[in-house]
Amino acid sequence: MKKRIMRRVYLVWFARSVYAKLAVFGVILVAASLHISFVHVFSNTVNASSGFLLSAKYLTSSFLAADIVSKFLFAGMLMAVFMMVKDLFKLKKENPLFARN
Repeated sequence: MKKRIMRRVYLVWFARSVYAKLAVFGVILVAASLHISFVHVFSNTVNASSGFLLSAKYLTSSFLAADIVSKFLFAGMLMAVFMMVKDLFKLKKENPLFARN
């Protein structure tokens, strides 16, 4: 009985920890790298435009022309990055080493 309860406690701790979010981000990144060639996206962006605004316009039009799987993978990566940044600020606020006196 005690072992079953402790397994649940450890499972909840892991699910709420940074490790689980990092694992989710890693899985999304691996799935995206298998489906999307980041090297080709970067080289096409550099070759297609000379300025920041043109690059943003090119990336926007490329995203709109992409298939649904690529869009979901990109949305998953953005969501994972948002969750990790939010946790970083939360950790920074709670950690006494970062507290301002």
